[in-house]
Amino acid sequence: MGDMRSGGRPAPGWLSQPGAVAAAAAAAFALMAAAPAQGAGAAASAVTLQVLVAEALELGVPSGLTVSITNVAPGRTLEQKLDIPVKANVPWILKLQAAEGARPRSAATSETTANPVGFRVGATSGYLGEVAEQELARGAPTGEAGQPVSVVFEYAATFDDEPGTYAMTLTLVLARQI
Repeated sequence: MGDMRSGGRPAPGWLSQPGAVAAAAAAAFALMAAAPAQGAGAAASAVTLQVLVAEALELGVPSGLTVSITNVAPGRTLEQKLDIPVKANVPWILKLQAAEGARPRSAATSETTANPVGFRVGATSGYLGEVAEQELARGAPTGEAGQPVSVVFEYAATFDDEPGTYAMTLTLVLARQI
C-alpha cells in the first residue's frame, strides 16, 4: 500500500518520494514571482511627469549704475562704452528709454547741455531724447553664455556748455520680441 502521511489515506505516488513536496512548492513560488502582479494585492498606473520652464529675460546691468563721460573740453568729443550682458531663453529686444526731447541737466543750475548725447550700437546710431524709446539690439535665445550688447555714448562739448556735471535718467528695457 502507499504511504499513509495524509491521515490514513494513501498519498499520491509523487508525494511519497523524498523531496518531491519541497520541489513542487519551490516551483509554485517561482511561477508566482514570475507572473505579473495582478489581483487584489497589487495595482499599476502610468504617471506623466511635466516640467514647465518659464520664460526668462536677464539684463546684467544693475539699476542705479552711472556711466560717466568726463572732462569733455569744448571742441572735443569723448565717448564712454557700456557693456550690457543679455540672457534670454526666448527671442529678445533691448530698448533704451529717455524722455523725448530730454538732455542731460545740471542739478546745480538746471541748465541742459548744448548738444544732445549721441549713442551707437554696431551700425545703429542716434541721439538720446530724439524719441522716447529706441531699439538698441535684438536677437535669438542666447543660451547660458548670454550675449553682450555694447552701447557707446558720446558727447561733443561746445563753448555754449557751462562747466559742471549734467545727468539724465535712462531706462534699459529687455523684452520678448513680439
